[in-house]
Amino acid sequence: MGQKMLEFGSVWVLGGNTFILRKAFAESGFDKWLIDQKNNKDFVYAGYSAGVCVLSPSLKGSDITDDPNATAIGYKPGIIWNGLNLIDFAFCPHFESNHPESESMGREAIFYQENNVLFKTLHDGEAIIMEI
Repeated sequence: MGQKMLEFGSVWVLGGNTFILRKAFAESGFDKWLIDQKNNKDFVYAGYSAGVCVLSPSLKGSDITDDPNATAIGYKPGIIWNGLNLIDFAFCPHFESNHPESESMGREAIFYQENNVLFKTLHDGEAIIMEI
């Protein structure tokens, strides 16, 4: 996977259920490969919604919006609570936006505040660009 992925120089990861996406990363080995790219300035990771949430240190709090028990055919049972720890904050997309998950993202933000978890909120249409 690794060399082929580097030929493209970037990857765009969509949203969905954060816990299923995290399982997909783990079961494919993409999580380890992506962590190995942390200092690769020639590779760009871009994501939307859950595609960014998985980069956080932990997925605790994401269960307010996404069902941690959700699964897909072929995936092993169990919940992966650890994020990839490629960013140092929890991510709340769709915050105060015209999106079906906006209300639950507000509850996630409250959870993070009450539990002293560093987090960032983003309204739909906003972006964060960072070098890690």
